[in-house]
Amino acid sequence: MPIRLATFADLPQIIAIEQQSQTAAHWAASEYQRILTSGVSKHLVLVADEASAILGFLVATAAGPEWTLDNIVVAPDAQKRGLSSQLLSALLSELGKRKAEAVFLEVRESNLAAIRAYEKSGFVLVGRRRHYYREPLEDALLYRYKLT
Repeated sequence: MPIRLATFADLPQIIAIEQQSQTAAHWAASEYQRILTSGVSKHLVLVADEASAILGFLVATAAGPEWTLDNIVVAPDAQKRGLSSQLLSALLSELGKRKAEAVFLEVRESNLAAIRAYEKSGFVLVGRRRHYYREPLEDALLYRYKLT
C-alpha cells in the first residue's frame, strides 16, 4: 500500500474517514485545513492511498526533537489489513530522516487493538493520565518510541 504525504486535495477523504471512526481524535475541518496549508514542517500528515482512494491517515506534530502522534485512523472497510502498522512504520522512517529523538502518543486504555499495534511496533508504556477521555470516562495510556 503506498504511503505518501497528504495534500490539500486529500482533505475531504481525510475528514470522511475521521468522522466514521469512534476512536479517532475528532477535529474541526478547519484544523485539518490549517495543518495541510500551513507549510510549516512541525506537522506531518501521511495517507495510505490505493487507486486515489484514501484508506487511512495519520497526523503527527513536532515539539522540538520530539514528536506526538496526534491521530491515526483507518477507514472501517479497510481495517484488518495492516494499514495502521504501515502508516506507523512510514512515520517512524520519516521521523528518523528528520533526526527526531522520540515519538509519544496516548491511547484509550480500552483500545486493545491499537495498544497491541503500538507495542508490536516498539512503543513502550511510560505513563497514564487518569480520566483523560470523556464519553466514556477513561484513562489514557502514554507510550513512547525512542528513535535515537
